Amino acid sequence: MNYFLIPIYIILGFLPGLIWLAIFLWQDKKKPEPAGMVSKAFIWGMLITPPAVVIEFILIKILGLAPINIALINILAAFLIIAPTEEYLKYFIFKYKIFKSRAYDEPIDAMIYMITIAMGFASVENILLVVQNLEDPFRILLIRFLSATLLHALAAGLIGYSLGRLKQKKIWKNSSIAIGIFYAIIIHGLYDAMAYWQSAIALFGLAGLLILMTIIISFLFKKLKLTKSS
Repeated sequence: MNYFLIPIYIILGFLPGLIWLAIFLWQDKKKPEPAGMVSKAFIWGMLITPPAVVIEFILIKILGLAPINIALINILAAFLIIAPTEEYLKYFIFKYKIFKSRAYDEPIDAMIYMITIAMGFASVENILLVVQNLEDPFRILLIRFLSATLLHALAAGLIGYSLGRLKQKKIWKNSSIAIGIFYAIIIHGLYDAMAYWQSAIALFGLAGLLILMTIIISFLFKKLKLTKSS
């Protein structure tokens, strides 16, 4: 094992998130967001990953004390700990770092910034996994690119859509935002729960979920892109 390659692997860990981010930014190329603000959103997404890891580690350890089998613990952790923690922290960054920014001036911006935050978050996850699996980092990155990194973008996109709709109406409605976060948690939880099984059926389920959500987010992205603040 060549540890001198670790810095290169760390850099490569950013690739999945940056590629997906570039794809989504390209969809809004006619009126792109300020590069500085996009960079800040990405970095803020990176910074919330360590706290998320710590919170999840502690809560999963507590859940593990329950007298239930490991399969049920994994499912409960997916829906009640991992997905809620990560999706809420992404929304938290948007609310306190993006919402009042002058750069946030169109409904579609909410999806752009939420996805950017998610890609920053996913990039740190990718790096952590690559460092833990130095024997085959490229396989890890390819799998993450096609699955978990995309999942983060899609789940964040759902929250971004609910925020964008409120931007269009020039209101802040907690119940509407909660619905967006709820759906993001369900999609994220489903993905994690199926990923734990690592069976052929689960893999088909994951592929179907990602394809369906990609279609839905693409539709919502185009729909929100056509709207203006009223």
